[in-house]
Amino acid sequence: MMKWFASADEYIEKRMTQFFSEAGILIAVLLLMDVVIRGAVLRRDLSEYIVSAAVLGIYIVYVLFRYLLSGMEYTDIDNDGTYRKKRKQVLYGSIVWAAVVLFADIIFTGLPSGAREWGSLILFGLLVVLFCYLISLVSLNKSFKRNKDLLDD
Repeated sequence: MMKWFASADEYIEKRMTQFFSEAGILIAVLLLMDVVIRGAVLRRDLSEYIVSAAVLGIYIVYVLFRYLLSGMEYTDIDNDGTYRKKRKQVLYGSIVWAAVVLFADIIFTGLPSGAREWGSLILFGLLVVLFCYLISLVSLNKSFKRNKDLLDD
């Protein structure tokens, strides 16, 4: 993490990190409100709020990937048996998440009417499973490697 503040006191450094985090969340909420108000309520052109949407997206993706790549998510994975068990759980969780997304899609858009629409829906579900599984698997692998390194020390 870039150090924009330097302090010999751990408490001050921790509190400054908390303040920066709170400021980031506040900015994200304001950007979301801007997108919702300009886009959904006022129905303005996309060009009026695309920057807010893009910055919000960058913020969310950055925080998500920093967390996932940090190796902090799965603290209880310390041997091959628990790793394999958690990998199966991650796959099942990805499948369940895809089912929820597909169910929501069907609720909001209706049942597909033709073979092409069904194919698109199935492909979308498979992509959701793949995306969720890969992201979780990367996080799991980083956590497993980090936990093994901590135990080896």
